Amino acid sequence: MSEAEKRKDKKLYSYKKALSQPYWIQKFNDEFSLKNPVKFSRIVYFVFLFGILWFILEMLVPFLSFGLRGMLIVWVSLQLSAFLSEMELDGKSFLVYLKDYLLFYFNHGSQSEKMYINKGQVYKRPEVDMKIRVKREDS
Repeated sequence: MSEAEKRKDKKLYSYKKALSQPYWIQKFNDEFSLKNPVKFSRIVYFVFLFGILWFILEMLVPFLSFGLRGMLIVWVSLQLSAFLSEMELDGKSFLVYLKDYLLFYFNHGSQSEKMYINKGQVYKRPEVDMKIRVKREDS
């Protein structure tokens, strides 16, 4: 037997499932830790939403007191961050899906008059005479 016939194929392991697990944070430093761990993505979404909502509500409703506006923003940010961190679209997180969609739209969607996509293949749209005659049958 030759050397190639003696060798057996290696069994490969897919690391996709292991590497796609979320990061959990429970201990920030020696003095501050949480009772239950929280997803890192939820913390990032919360901080991002808190900052955006703070500036938006500062401009739109300046008559609300500082404390009321702060409580409203914290509650809305917590609810939205929990929703966004758990949401998966096509097996992707919200930000990855949004990035992919925007790239697809700016690369292909803005050229929908010139081309179309069918089953992942890009085709040029044929030139069509825009004058369509309709034949009516009068009874």
